[in-house]
Amino acid sequence: MKELLNCYKDTTAMVNFDITAGADISAMMSISELAEKVEKNISNGAGGCCIHSSLILAKKLKENGITSSFIYTREPYDYNGKEVMGTRVSVLYYDQDAKEYFVANPVEDAELFTMLGLDSSLRYDKYNSDGTVRIPKSIMGTIVSEDASRIPASDFIERYGDGEAYISYGVMEDRNKTFGELFSERAMVTAEDFSAKRETVLR
Repeated sequence: MKELLNCYKDTTAMVNFDITAGADISAMMSISELAEKVEKNISNGAGGCCIHSSLILAKKLKENGITSSFIYTREPYDYNGKEVMGTRVSVLYYDQDAKEYFVANPVEDAELFTMLGLDSSLRYDKYNSDGTVRIPKSIMGTIVSEDASRIPASDFIERYGDGEAYISYGVMEDRNKTFGELFSERAMVTAEDFSAKRETVLR
């Protein structure tokens, strides 16, 4: 999906990773307002984490006629020397040609590029034509996806969710819905739900 990969590259070129940036997300704002605010702030130099990257990507996909959902998995991370359990927000989409669900996890590449100090203009050239990054991911420690733009959903859920995850369907379809409402209406899924290729996943 050329359009999806272009949206993905545009997103990872914009975002400079900042794990603390999630505190700025307002659950009371509509998805439309939140996506606009996040994209504007990132464009003006603010840092972002997984929710910022995923919001920007979902917005860009919608503008290109691609429907996407948010997929949430548990994520432990170090914050001021303490391990905190948080939530990884990524983007779930359906590939009509492959007849399969995939996850785009733009924060992985945004974090890699930020760690390496790569300017936005230099990031596009770090991708192969299939979306894989031409930089060894082993330097990232626990972040090892070879292609963070196209991870099979079942593999992603096994890796990051220990077999379970939550989904908010059609993120940009009701743009008046608040992020809090979107998050509270999420549905649990398992890796097995995606192990067979099919167009619908039971909610």
